[in-house]
Amino acid sequence: MKNYLVCAVTLLILLSGCAPKVWHKDGAVQNDYKRDKSACEKKASEGGWGTRNLFNLCMISKGYSLTKQ
Repeated sequence: MKNYLVCAVTLLILLSGCAPKVWHKDGAVQNDYKRDKSACEKKASEGGWGTRNLFNLCMISKGYSLTKQ
């Protein structure tokens, strides 16, 4: 029984770490998100190197944060 409980708890911890992350901003609606995401993708693509980091920084500067879904 003890081994079963340890396995179950371990599995839950591992699965919670796999939850997808999404961008969230209080008060933002879907159109706001689409507009901001598009602007950040454009800005990041113009930057060349480190486009993922540039995109993330842009989204953060617009008030978004990555949260688990």
